[in-house]
Amino acid sequence: MLGTGPGAWEKKSAKVSRGKKPAYVYVPSEEAIPTYTHMAVLQLYKESHAKFLISQNPDGVHMKSGFPRAALAELHGDTNIERCSKCRQEYLRDFYVEGDDDHLTGSLCEKCGGALIDTIVNFGEVRTIQTQNTRICPRRTPRKLSRTARKAISALSSAVRCE
Repeated sequence: MLGTGPGAWEKKSAKVSRGKKPAYVYVPSEEAIPTYTHMAVLQLYKESHAKFLISQNPDGVHMKSGFPRAALAELHGDTNIERCSKCRQEYLRDFYVEGDDDHLTGSLCEKCGGALIDTIVNFGEVRTIQTQNTRICPRRTPRKLSRTARKAISALSSAVRCE
């Protein structure tokens, strides 16, 4: 009989018997792979049931699933993306991108020679996330939508989708 259920495969890979929880199962972000849920979200997008995805996960798995970058806002950035500080060209890496306090990674843009930065939003930082035709605007307190905004994420969210 095959033991299944929440965490069964993680426990097996950590060599922990069923009933006991592993102390911690760690998978580096560059090794994270899309789950059935990521693929289901992608399918919802492909069938036009979803038009845009806002994610708090910085692991890049939505892009690995095939979700288009133009329809994705990663509120905390992506640990596998470097962006040019001049021309905004993005580079998806197969390694964990780490910048200094100013987010500089030490690499240069192949397109314009500008300094590359990580896209991670660290604790205490506030960034406006710009995607194709969409701007995610941080807000600290609930407020009414302006007349120009057509959609809000939710009252509990810390961002408003501005169009």
